[in-house]
Amino acid sequence: MRPFTDEWALAYRDAINAHPSFREAAADWQLGPIGVITRADGDDQEDAAFYLKLEKGECRYVANLSPKDV
Repeated sequence: MRPFTDEWALAYRDAINAHPSFREAAADWQLGPIGVITRADGDDQEDAAFYLKLEKGECRYVANLSPKDV
């Protein structure tokens, strides 16, 4: 699966939600969105960005963003 695609975002969300330790550790979390920006290493790669919405032990949303928008 190619990273930072819509398919990847759904799979990333599902993987977080499938992890019982995350559910337990984050049961009391009430955070706003968390943004992640990755910088490319090589000339043939592009920067990427996404954000997660984590609330009460669940990843509710993962969305890809253009690094230019953050």
